[in-house]
Amino acid sequence: MQARKKLVQDYCKRRQRNESMIGQDLRYHLVFHSKNIIYCFTPKVASMQWKKELFVLHEDNQTFRNIHNAQFERLNQYYPDKAEQILENYFTFLFVREPFERFLSAYKAKFLKENRIFHPAIGRKIIKGLRPNATEQALNTGSGVTFPVL
Repeated sequence: MQARKKLVQDYCKRRQRNESMIGQDLRYHLVFHSKNIIYCFTPKVASMQWKKELFVLHEDNQTFRNIHNAQFERLNQYYPDKAEQILENYFTFLFVREPFERFLSAYKAKFLKENRIFHPAIGRKIIKGLRPNATEQALNTGSGVTFPVL
Protein backbone atom coordinates (compact mmCIF):
# COMPACT_ATOMS: atom_id res chain seq x y z
CA MET A 1 0.00 0.00 0.00
CA GLN A 2 2.87 2.36 0.79
CA ALA A 3 4.38 1.71 -2.64
CA ARG A 4 1.06 2.59 -4.32
CA LYS A 5 0.73 5.75 -2.24
CA LYS A 6 4.27 6.82 -3.20
CA LEU A 7 3.56 6.08 -6.86
CA VAL A 8 0.50 8.35 -6.79
CA GLN A 9 2.40 11.09 -4.93
CA ASP A 10 5.29 10.95 -7.42
CA TYR A 11 2.88 11.10 -10.34
CA CYS A 12 1.10 14.11 -8.85
CA LYS A 13 4.41 15.92 -8.28
CA ARG A 14 5.38 15.39 -11.92
CA ARG A 15 1.95 16.48 -13.16
CA GLN A 16 1.48 19.64 -11.12
CA ARG A 17 -1.45 21.53 -12.56
CA ASN A 18 0.06 24.45 -14.47
CA GLU A 19 -2.77 24.80 -16.91
CA SER A 20 -6.49 25.05 -16.57
CA MET A 21 -8.65 21.95 -16.23
CA ILE A 22 -11.34 23.84 -18.06
CA GLY A 23 -11.86 22.31 -21.47
CA GLN A 24 -11.25 18.85 -20.04
CA ASP A 25 -14.12 16.44 -19.47
CA LEU A 26 -15.52 17.62 -16.13
CA ARG A 27 -18.78 15.63 -16.13
CA TYR A 28 -17.30 13.18 -13.63
CA HIS A 29 -16.67 15.93 -11.06
CA LEU A 30 -19.56 16.10 -8.57
CA VAL A 31 -19.76 19.35 -6.61
CA PHE A 32 -20.91 19.54 -2.98
CA HIS A 33 -21.07 23.22 -2.03
CA SER A 34 -22.13 22.64 1.57
CA LYS A 35 -18.74 21.03 2.34
CA ASN A 36 -16.62 22.69 -0.39
CA ILE A 37 -15.68 19.35 -1.93
CA ILE A 38 -15.56 17.85 -5.39
CA TYR A 39 -15.72 14.10 -5.86
CA CYS A 40 -14.19 13.00 -9.16
CA PHE A 41 -15.76 9.59 -9.69
CA THR A 42 -14.29 6.84 -11.79
CA PRO A 43 -16.70 4.21 -13.11
CA LYS A 44 -16.12 0.70 -11.71
CA VAL A 45 -14.23 2.03 -8.67
CA ALA A 46 -17.10 1.73 -6.17
CA SER A 47 -18.46 4.98 -7.57
CA MET A 48 -22.10 4.03 -6.93
CA GLN A 49 -21.32 3.23 -3.31
CA TRP A 50 -19.48 6.52 -2.85
CA LYS A 51 -22.31 8.45 -4.50
CA LYS A 52 -24.70 6.84 -2.01
CA GLU A 53 -22.44 7.83 0.88
CA LEU A 54 -22.01 11.39 -0.41
CA PHE A 55 -25.68 11.79 -1.19
CA VAL A 56 -26.24 13.07 2.35
CA LEU A 57 -24.19 16.14 1.39
CA HIS A 58 -26.58 16.99 -1.40
CA GLU A 59 -27.93 20.50 -0.84
CA ASP A 60 -31.57 20.11 -1.80
CA ASN A 61 -32.18 16.99 0.35
CA GLN A 62 -33.75 14.93 -2.43
CA THR A 63 -35.45 11.78 -1.28
CA PHE A 64 -33.12 8.89 -2.02
CA ARG A 65 -34.84 6.56 -4.43
CA ASN A 66 -32.37 5.58 -7.09
CA ILE A 67 -28.76 6.77 -7.18
CA HIS A 68 -28.81 6.52 -10.99
CA ASN A 69 -31.48 9.26 -11.12
CA ALA A 70 -30.00 11.52 -8.45
CA GLN A 71 -29.29 15.00 -9.78
CA PHE A 72 -25.80 15.83 -8.55
CA GLU A 73 -24.23 19.11 -9.60
CA ARG A 74 -21.37 18.51 -11.97
CA LEU A 75 -18.46 20.83 -12.62
CA ASN A 76 -19.19 20.90 -16.36
CA GLN A 77 -22.48 22.71 -15.62
CA TYR A 78 -20.62 25.91 -14.75
CA TYR A 79 -19.14 28.60 -16.94
CA PRO A 80 -15.37 28.11 -17.28
CA ASP A 81 -14.38 30.97 -14.96
CA LYS A 82 -16.72 29.76 -12.19
CA ALA A 83 -15.59 26.13 -12.65
CA GLU A 84 -11.96 27.23 -12.36
CA GLN A 85 -12.77 29.16 -9.17
CA ILE A 86 -14.48 26.11 -7.66
CA LEU A 87 -11.54 23.88 -8.61
CA GLU A 88 -9.09 26.25 -6.95
CA ASN A 89 -11.05 26.57 -3.71
CA TYR A 90 -12.64 23.17 -3.08
CA PHE A 91 -11.07 19.98 -1.83
CA THR A 92 -11.04 17.50 -4.73
CA PHE A 93 -10.64 13.75 -4.32
CA LEU A 94 -11.02 10.46 -6.17
CA PHE A 95 -10.52 6.78 -5.57
CA VAL A 96 -8.54 4.40 -7.72
CA ARG A 97 -8.58 0.65 -8.21
CA GLU A 98 -6.10 -1.92 -9.42
CA PRO A 99 -6.52 -1.74 -13.23
CA PHE A 100 -7.09 -5.44 -13.92
CA GLU A 101 -9.67 -5.70 -11.14
CA ARG A 102 -11.46 -2.69 -12.62
CA PHE A 103 -11.32 -4.21 -16.09
CA LEU A 104 -12.69 -7.55 -14.87
CA SER A 105 -15.47 -5.81 -12.94
CA ALA A 106 -16.48 -3.82 -16.02
CA TYR A 107 -16.39 -6.93 -18.21
CA LYS A 108 -18.59 -8.89 -15.81
CA ALA A 109 -21.09 -6.04 -15.44
CA LYS A 110 -21.29 -5.07 -19.10
CA PHE A 111 -20.74 -8.26 -21.08
CA LEU A 112 -21.54 -11.37 -19.03
CA LYS A 113 -25.08 -10.20 -18.36
CA GLU A 114 -27.62 -9.09 -20.94
CA ASN A 115 -26.94 -5.41 -21.59
CA ARG A 116 -28.99 -3.63 -24.24
CA ILE A 117 -26.68 -0.62 -24.25
CA PHE A 118 -23.16 -2.06 -24.20
CA HIS A 119 -23.68 -5.13 -26.37
CA PRO A 120 -24.85 -3.22 -29.47
CA ALA A 121 -22.72 -0.13 -28.90
CA ILE A 122 -19.43 -1.64 -27.72
CA GLY A 123 -19.71 -5.41 -28.13
CA ARG A 124 -20.33 -5.16 -31.88
CA LYS A 125 -17.18 -3.05 -32.32
CA ILE A 126 -15.09 -5.47 -30.26
CA ILE A 127 -16.37 -8.51 -32.16
CA LYS A 128 -16.02 -6.83 -35.57
CA GLY A 129 -12.47 -5.69 -34.84
CA LEU A 130 -11.14 -8.76 -33.06
CA ARG A 131 -13.07 -11.82 -34.22
CA PRO A 132 -12.28 -12.73 -37.83
CA ASN A 133 -14.81 -15.60 -37.99
CA ALA A 134 -17.67 -13.88 -36.14
CA THR A 135 -21.17 -15.15 -36.76
CA GLU A 136 -23.76 -12.83 -38.29
CA GLN A 137 -25.70 -12.93 -35.02
CA ALA A 138 -22.65 -11.86 -32.97
CA LEU A 139 -21.96 -9.03 -35.42
CA ASN A 140 -25.58 -7.85 -35.22
CA THR A 141 -26.12 -8.13 -31.46
CA GLY A 142 -22.66 -7.65 -29.96
CA SER A 143 -23.35 -10.52 -27.57
CA GLY A 144 -20.70 -13.08 -26.73
CA VAL A 145 -17.64 -10.91 -26.13
CA THR A 146 -15.08 -13.37 -24.79
CA PHE A 147 -11.34 -13.82 -24.39
CA PRO A 148 -9.31 -16.49 -26.14
CA VAL A 149 -8.41 -19.52 -24.05
CA LEU A 150 -4.66 -19.66 -23.65
